Amino acid sequence: MGDIRDAKRTRQRILDAAAHEFTRKGFDGTTMLGIAQRARVSKQLATHHFGTKEKLFEQVLDLKFRPLLEAQQQTPPSLRSEEHTSELQSQSTISYAVFCLK
Repeated sequence: MGDIRDAKRTRQRILDAAAHEFTRKGFDGTTMLGIAQRARVSKQLATHHFGTKEKLFEQVLDLKFRPLLEAQQQTPPSLRSEEHTSELQSQSTISYAVFCLK
């Protein structure tokens, strides 16, 4: 009996592999084939789930930075001081830099 397919788990493996590859090699140095090999799936399956490297990169960024954006959006407008907004922007910038430099 073969492995049971789980699309959600497969997508997550591809996203994790992509985050690793983009972090190590940058956008230009990363290939869909390299991502697929790291995720232990075929290049065709990775392309089926995400389409292009650009779309996969967008998904990785969304996954990494969505919590910061949601925290900012959940803060009531009356509590959004210039200092608070500046702090969230600083955290976002630092998180992005760390993501890119890993």
